[in-house]
This record gives sequence, C-alpha cells and structure tokens, in this order.
Amino acid sequence: MGNRFDLIGDMMSFMRPRGGDFSEWYVGASLDPHATLFEIHKVRKTSDNWIYLVAESAESAKEVVRRFTDVLGTRGDPEKLPKEAHVVYAYKMAKTTSP
Repeated sequence: MGNRFDLIGDMMSFMRPRGGDFSEWYVGASLDPHATLFEIHKVRKTSDNWIYLVAESAESAKEVVRRFTDVLGTRGDPEKLPKEAHVVYAYKMAKTTSP
C-alpha cells in the first residue's frame, strides 16, 4: 500500500523502460484490477505491459490517475472512477486492448 508519490514513482519506473509516449498508455483505478485489466480492457497477461499498485486510499488513487492523465497525457478518466477504487493500474495500449 503506497502513498501517491510512491505510486507515481513506481509507475514511472515501470513505464519508462517499456517505451512509447505516455499517450500510448492507459491509467485508471479499480476495486478489482484483474477483472478490469483482463476482462474489460482485454489486456493479455503474458504479452502486454501492465502493472497495478494498491493506494492508501481511493482519493490517493484518483490523484495518481489525474497526474498521469492531466499532466503526462496518458489515456484514462479520473472523473469516472468507481468511488472506492483504490488500486491504480496502467497498461500500454495495443491493437488487442480496449481502448
């Protein structure tokens, strides 16, 4: 469980070496990251680049998502997150993901 600063740093450390512009990544928050990533967004477990991290609160999770979407330009919508969503996730979008 991490604070927003730790989560931002950890996600940046994951995303940077996997390349691409931030606009090629999707960042969101969920109560159930497995269902969200693999069922809703259609992320492939073994071949796509993805990560999820547990935030200390839903508000911290929303702040992390807002930082990535509003400042760094990833896809995602911090205003449409489930109210109690406290797990932040990111994946590099591919032809098979939605979006």
